[in-house]
Amino acid sequence: LPRYWFSRPVANHTAEAFQEALDFVNEYREKKQLPDASKVNVILDSGCGTGKSSVILGEMYPNCVVIGVDQSIARLSRNKSYQQSDDSEETDSKK
Repeated sequence: LPRYWFSRPVANHTAEAFQEALDFVNEYREKKQLPDASKVNVILDSGCGTGKSSVILGEMYPNCVVIGVDQSIARLSRNKSYQQSDDSEETDSKK
C-alpha cells in the first residue's frame, strides 16, 4: 500500500477514510490489548447499505474488525440501531 500512496495523487476524502479505518483498527488492537505488531483480521463490507450485513458479519466473526462502507450517506444514516455507541461491547464493527 505505501507504494500506491506515492504512485498517484490520492483524494483527500480517500486519505481521510483510510486514516479513519486505520485508527479504528488501532483502537481495536488497544482495546483487545494486542501487541503493536500483531495482525488484526479486517472484513470490509463494501456496499453495506444500512449496515445490517456488517452487524451479521461481526456476529459471525467476533474476532475480526468489520468495516462497512457504502457510497450512499442516506443508507448509512438510515438505520441508527446498527450504529455502535462508544461504550458498547456487543461487536467491534463500524458502519
